[in-house]
Amino acid sequence: MLTWLIARHLGIEAYGLYVILWSFVLLLGSIQTPFIINPMLTLGSKAVNKDKEHFFSSYFYFQFAFSLFSVVAMYIIYFAAKLLNIEYSFIVFTGTVLYGISYNYYEFCRRYLLTVSSGAKILISDTLTQVSLLLVVFIAWYNKILSLELFLYASFFVYLVSTLLILWEIKLPSVKRNFLVVRFKNNLKYSTPMMRLSVSQFFSGHYFIYIAVYLLGQNIAGVVGVLRNVFAPLVVGLMALDNSMPQQSMRAHEDRGSNLSHYMRISFLKWLLLFIAFSVAVVIFGDYIVVRLYGQEYMDYAGYLSWFAATHILMLGVRVLAIYARTINRMKVFTVQALVTLLFTLISTYPLIHFLGLNGAFAVMTGQQLLMIFVLLKNLNKQ
Repeated sequence: MLTWLIARHLGIEAYGLYVILWSFVLLLGSIQTPFIINPMLTLGSKAVNKDKEHFFSSYFYFQFAFSLFSVVAMYIIYFAAKLLNIEYSFIVFTGTVLYGISYNYYEFCRRYLLTVSSGAKILISDTLTQVSLLLVVFIAWYNKILSLELFLYASFFVYLVSTLLILWEIKLPSVKRNFLVVRFKNNLKYSTPMMRLSVSQFFSGHYFIYIAVYLLGQNIAGVVGVLRNVFAPLVVGLMALDNSMPQQSMRAHEDRGSNLSHYMRISFLKWLLLFIAFSVAVVIFGDYIVVRLYGQEYMDYAGYLSWFAATHILMLGVRVLAIYARTINRMKVFTVQALVTLLFTLISTYPLIHFLGLNGAFAVMTGQQLLMIFVLLKNLNKQ
């Protein structure tokens, strides 16, 4: 809803800039998720009762340190991104930094609540956060003062307040330094393969956008963002799957009377039917959806929706197979997957976009998912 307001009312140029800036925040998320969130979700359910409080406390220390690292990393990106000839002010980028750090910290807190089975609190917190931010943006739009800068700083403030309210409710014991060191080493050993994959996936997933912006112009990022937003319900579905399936699959794996493979197949088929039904509907009514949601200036790009439909269906397969691999501790496959996908992206992106334009960019996007599925299946079949 919020990104829709930017795309619809600020135009393709401002939205293109937002997509590029937000991708820098996602780069930090590609490190945070495998290093902090995924181990907390998966290993937290296995922690012995007497060690659980100290286990979770250690991750709050990790998250705080990561937030400090994020500030430095983002300003390095600020100067590096100038090589792409992207035009933005220091004020806008600072708003992006603040927004990104508060958003990632909030995401960590809500995942913690999920891990300790506080689903109702998550629902309440998410609802209040989104309603508050939507209200601020709506008031700004109504008074004709909505801008990209205002959106970024308002988002920072809302997520900061939401995070502080969650932290106020959480009471965790202090952790001894020795425990933190041991926990950090164990966590690093577990998460390193996933971090390699996640960072490689980030560059694989965004490199084609950066090259498209470099070759075709900054507005192209807005086009990619709009088409991707049409499939936002499927992204929410993938997030729901990430929130529920890791813990359920771990329980199925540890329960001798259950069948992990059977559980994963049934879950995948249920999700697959939903993804296919949604994708077919979007492709059929693509022109109408794009014009009604975003305006006439985006209509010429509705024909590219079929690329996104195919890609999101493949993403579902990748996500389920990845959860299965993590559950049975086949972590080396993620390193292979990351290297293969990144190599394919680096080799193919520039020539495909140069000769095929946006079709080349989206061909890279779909090809990446196919490669990831191939690598996962090849490795898991050995199991």
